[in-house]
Amino acid sequence: MPPRCPPISAPALLLAGCAAVLPGCGADCHEPAGLNGDWDVALTPSDDAWRITGLSEAQLAAGEGGRLVAGTWLAAAPRWTLAWAPADDRLQIDIGDTTYEATVSPEEGSCGRFTVAFEGRWAADGGADHDFAFDAELLDLGDALWGSFRYEGSWARPAADGVDAAEGALSVPAGELRGAPAGAGPTG
Repeated sequence: MPPRCPPISAPALLLAGCAAVLPGCGADCHEPAGLNGDWDVALTPSDDAWRITGLSEAQLAAGEGGRLVAGTWLAAAPRWTLAWAPADDRLQIDIGDTTYEATVSPEEGSCGRFTVAFEGRWAADGGADHDFAFDAELLDLGDALWGSFRYEGSWARPAADGVDAAEGALSVPAGELRGAPAGAGPTG
């Protein structure tokens, strides 16, 4: 039986794939088709790295920034459904009621490491529309996903219920992504 990789810290996983860190781990390499299905995903900005423009200091102090962030799929949709199409390196990602087509780039010579990139629009419950680009560098461990992500986007909220129209930008220059098959346990 080939050796299995012991658990290691998330930073170590981000710096090098298991095969590069421990001898013999590459023997247990698997196909990315194992990504197919429902995943519970946790996205955590590094060091409170949210960047928000378009809100006044008073709006930020009143919690508008937190409500704006909470309305994005970054915070509101921890369940992702993934469907891998290996023939064209595409990954369909269903988040909430929206489907995105992501480009997948496997890292040559490294078992389970790949980048994912997609962009689109998210209509938030609070009335703001978000146009965004998302990319992540991930390691697929079969029963877990680990990696880093970046999010860049613009948002616009129409005037409604006494709230002025507003627009701005929302970004997460660095964050951690952790995922587990749905129902397998906490990701956070």
